[in-house]
Amino acid sequence: MQKIFGGKSTTPKKALLLGAGFVVKPTLTLLSEKGVEVTVACRTVESAQKLCKDVKGTKAISLDVENEEALDAEVGKVDVAISLIPYTFHPLVIKSAIRKKVDVVTTSYTSPAMVELEKEIQEAGITVMNEIGLDPGIDHLYAVKTIDEVHKAGGKIKSFLSYCGGLPAPEASANPLGYKFSWSARGMLLALGNTARFLKDGKTEEILGHDLMSVAKPYSTGYTGFAFVAYPNRDSTPFKEKYSIPEASTIVRGTLRYAGFPEMIRCIVDLGFLSQDTQDFLKPSSDPLTWKEATAKILNATSSSEQDLTWAISSKHSFGNTDEKNRIIAGLRWIGLFSSDPITPRSTPLDTLCATLEKKMAYENEERDLVFLQHKFEIEHADGKHETRTSTLCDYGDPEGFSAMAKLVGIPCGVAVMRVLAGEMEKGLLAPYTPEICDPLRHELREKYGIDMVEQTVHHGSAMEPSDHDKALLERLNALKKSSVTLDSTSNPLQQKQPPQNVTDITARFHNLKSSRKNDPDALITSIAETPNTENENDAPPQSPTVEELLADLGPEEQWEVDKDERDQITTLLEEAKRALPAAGDEADGDASHDQLDKSDSCKEFGGSRRAPSATNNDEDEEEEEAATQLQ
Repeated sequence: MQKIFGGKSTTPKKALLLGAGFVVKPTLTLLSEKGVEVTVACRTVESAQKLCKDVKGTKAISLDVENEEALDAEVGKVDVAISLIPYTFHPLVIKSAIRKKVDVVTTSYTSPAMVELEKEIQEAGITVMNEIGLDPGIDHLYAVKTIDEVHKAGGKIKSFLSYCGGLPAPEASANPLGYKFSWSARGMLLALGNTARFLKDGKTEEILGHDLMSVAKPYSTGYTGFAFVAYPNRDSTPFKEKYSIPEASTIVRGTLRYAGFPEMIRCIVDLGFLSQDTQDFLKPSSDPLTWKEATAKILNATSSSEQDLTWAISSKHSFGNTDEKNRIIAGLRWIGLFSSDPITPRSTPLDTLCATLEKKMAYENEERDLVFLQHKFEIEHADGKHETRTSTLCDYGDPEGFSAMAKLVGIPCGVAVMRVLAGEMEKGLLAPYTPEICDPLRHELREKYGIDMVEQTVHHGSAMEPSDHDKALLERLNALKKSSVTLDSTSNPLQQKQPPQNVTDITARFHNLKSSRKNDPDALITSIAETPNTENENDAPPQSPTVEELLADLGPEEQWEVDKDERDQITTLLEEAKRALPAAGDEADGDASHDQLDKSDSCKEFGGSRRAPSATNNDEDEEEEEAATQLQ
């Protein structure tokens, strides 16, 4: 540990560390190695003693933070209080710190309850530093870095995507959810019910919790060894102001999971296993039900046989296809829902399921976890050029030491504590949203602890393979049709492979659009609806067609798979195609037309800005007893 955390500080300081979660040990060890005397306080002294074992300069005590007198007594003995307990208790710690004029550090988001104390914090002349773990924490340090660099160079951030996942390493992910618990399963599952809000193309979108898994999409990070899906998390809209990017039209912060996770969770939700309603048959008992009996009651199945349970499941949940059904049923069987094993009754379906998940999906001693965090910036430079820049952190846990999650939450917290103790932080209610706060923290984490995000940039003016977003858009277009027309990413992006005689030549019509010279801004989209060999060319210019007219003119009904729910998607695709076309007066030849995509701000969605597909957030809920801020 000496090698990791460096040498001692010559100035003795004292800290009160509140909490017994998995992120506490790295923070405790760092402070110990820096010569800080740390008192670890938990509700049960045994938990605190376990953390202090073999860590020099530490002592363990029992403390209830809701006991104001006892809390004040301990806070008054130290220079800084580190609150790694659930975020709902932070205001109690801060109020005590205000009374005793002691600084505070947390890894949690700055809550409205903390903001209400801001004036008192300033009057007390103390520092309350929040959001300094992984997510939030390290994510802020590198978001602020890139945004500051771009703004200083006269550029703009047009889009900001940030996704983070705390996952088992691939070799440890062999279970139906591709997930393992190092903390409360209840906290993770409840977080899936949170409403998500984000900005997309200038509009605020909101996804209710029960629909969250339905919008999870495959997400390409550029690291092809990972099959991730992403979904938005919490409320991303305040970051337009927090990151000082008023020019951004898209801001999404979200969560990464392995492929297959959303479908499994959707089924569990539909079956009622995340219900928090108390059920008599799930109350603690000396003679608990078997899982198949409990499942039958939760599903209202006719019996507890696997056949009847499967029928009941199929009546409550709609599967995408037979393969998905077989995979999910096998997953439910693996969890044990069809078994004769006794349940661990905890009154509600949610808590009873969690008791089983925490046993079956816990990390084994030799297994590693994985943290993957990536920002994706779409940048418009002062000269009009566009690029996509990514910042990526990929880190694995050490079975002989700290987990990746514990290290990446605990060490940034410890570094921030040391800066507060050294008087290197300003007074007041703080979070890492400015270069003045972020730069020193980021530098120390990189230089002393090897915690860094790797930056990569794609310049649109150069010749390169099609971007992930370009490929995804082509896949979306192809998925909507059944004809032999195939869209690809060559210099002539629309090719047709021996179409049937009666199928309209969509290739020629789209290709014709690329060299269109019409001045009417609506002409490009209008011409999509024009059929070859149009008669009455001298007639008045047509009005912009409706979506239905566009679809009708794009080919016979058997060519396109379109239903009512896809109308909005078709409209979006047509708009993307329109923005990809050269503006009036540009060069008409193939290469010149292709180059124009790099000069037009309107071509972002289709071949211009090489943005990865936006998955329709960075961290889980903070409800449980752990550090309560980091994605698990």
